[in-house]
Amino acid sequence: MLKFRKIYYIFSGTLVSLSILAIAFFGLKLGIDFTGGSLMELSITGTTVTPAQIEQILKPDTALNLGDIKIQPLANGLMIRSRSLTEEEHQKVLSLLKEKLAPSAVDQKQNSKIIVTENRFESIGPVIGAELKRNALWEISLVALGIILYISWSFRKVGQTKDKSRMSIKMGVAAVLAVLHDVTITVGVFAVLGKFMNVEIDNSFIAAILLVFGYSVNDTIVVFDRIRENMIRHRLSQNLEQIINQSVRETMVRSLNTSVTIILVLFAILLFGGPSIFYFVLALTIGISIGTYSSIFLASPLLYEWDKKK
Repeated sequence: MLKFRKIYYIFSGTLVSLSILAIAFFGLKLGIDFTGGSLMELSITGTTVTPAQIEQILKPDTALNLGDIKIQPLANGLMIRSRSLTEEEHQKVLSLLKEKLAPSAVDQKQNSKIIVTENRFESIGPVIGAELKRNALWEISLVALGIILYISWSFRKVGQTKDKSRMSIKMGVAAVLAVLHDVTITVGVFAVLGKFMNVEIDNSFIAAILLVFGYSVNDTIVVFDRIRENMIRHRLSQNLEQIINQSVRETMVRSLNTSVTIILVLFAILLFGGPSIFYFVLALTIGISIGTYSSIFLASPLLYEWDKKK
């Protein structure tokens, strides 16, 4: 397995490089969870309403002073983003839209009643949005540090083997590097989706990233635990390369079976789970798929390379 490690490095390096370029050039389309503002999601039946029509209704109303509004068409309605609104302002906007779109009127072309329904309303102040952004970065940083400390402690007995005094720390760092690889690629994909499909990053995406952290580390720990066992068992008869190859072979079927089972469930949710959780599940699907690859083909080679250069 290790003899093909250069191929794994090239493959991973290409994906990570493309992801970093996507993040650098496209950026991330942050949702109101991080930028602050208000979001209204409306479903409109009985007629087709364009974003331009909504702008013509809302922008002339100087009393509301909504500022720069963004309107995104949905399958059966519209999503309206504006500055942060109070509940009183929210109700005024909703009343104005319902009045102008005339829910009790009849669309002459389609001969059907026009009904406006509010499906969702969220409002977050800019200060809270900035605080949520900071908290998200802290969460990810603390999780990474916790992983290194946990693995260093759990695998401390590896240090009792000959010339492996710092192997537990190396395992922790290698696991974190593999997870960062998974997260970078997942974020890169969403940078592209944000650029071309207006997909926004919100708290559910951060939750998905933390779940990817947990799954990927768990998968990597399974491999590293087998390496630890084999290092103690075969420390006199085998070198590290042989031990890693044997350990990966012994755990590969288990890792693949677990991952395929989870990914099949995620695909089912993608197909039938509805739009509200689609991108949350998509982030999990991408992260877990990449995490399965990195735990088998990247984490162990990184550990080997680092130990070889001591």
